[in-house]
Amino acid sequence: MANLNKLTDNGEKESKPASGKMDILPQAEAGKKAFEQIDLSDKHYVEAFKDADIYQKSGTVEAEFVDKPQEVVTMIGDNEETRQTAEPGQVIVTNPSGERYVLDKDTFDKRYETTDKDGEYRANGKARIMQNDTGKPIEIVAPWGELQRGDADCMIAALYDPKKPYSLSKDRYIIAKDAFEATYEPTTKWGEYGLRELGNRMAGTIRRAAAMGGDPDNYPIIPSDWVES
Repeated sequence: MANLNKLTDNGEKESKPASGKMDILPQAEAGKKAFEQIDLSDKHYVEAFKDADIYQKSGTVEAEFVDKPQEVVTMIGDNEETRQTAEPGQVIVTNPSGERYVLDKDTFDKRYETTDKDGEYRANGKARIMQNDTGKPIEIVAPWGELQRGDADCMIAALYDPKKPYSLSKDRYIIAKDAFEATYEPTTKWGEYGLRELGNRMAGTIRRAAAMGGDPDNYPIIPSDWVES
């Protein structure tokens, strides 16, 4: 029987900036606010993602296909959230909240689809998302190799692949609160609850089956291919 309380890194390769270099600003240049650096690969956050709800990215975004290198900076108020260098062949995505980020073309094609409006695309990706639990502004080293910062009320996310529900993506990042509220909505389909919630449901079913004198193995409540990756 699968252990629903286990969620492991899937070992996928992290995306890197096209330039292959990091451009991390000194803390003094980040503005007046003090940011606490956290590591989303730490056991605390890996465990916390087990309880994270799955959200569907909704709405539309604007996309610019890059033909020459350009710097992309996203601000949170007077503070810099993140800085990236977009290289030719990549795509600059702008959320409804104004948040901007850079994606490789292949990644963009997987996460967005065309609309009938030129330059506008509809998001179709999903993510495990939870509240920043430090109570402080935070910063992380983002998957593209540079610092990303968020206010105390920001959200922490990891991409979610419905085909690999037990895999925790190494693509983990910060979402500003207003961007989260403007571009994400919760999913309610079976199999997209937090893994601990699924574990609790399975345990309850097994207890009820045992109480009735039945064989728990005859009470499947999830697909048999749900195994730890």
